[in-house]
Amino acid sequence: MTFSAGALLSEIGAEAETIRLAGVYALERIMRDSEKDHATIVQLLAAFIRRGSPMPKRVEEKSDPVVPDDVKAALFRARTCTTRT
Repeated sequence: MTFSAGALLSEIGAEAETIRLAGVYALERIMRDSEKDHATIVQLLAAFIRRGSPMPKRVEEKSDPVVPDDVKAALFRARTCTTRT
């Protein structure tokens, strides 16, 4: 199975969370299979996490932010794939 970089970037930027999740999982697969693309994909996942992470508008806000499932998935994949064995 081959993936187009443009298609994957469209997926992780999609409005629908399920499509973003599919993009995250596809990036994980490429990251595991391609040594040359590994660092780039980690950077893409990091940017996705920064963009999608809920941040309180003010420091005084005490409520716990709700982290979307696609961001959780990206965090997990970036964490487990940063060291290649």
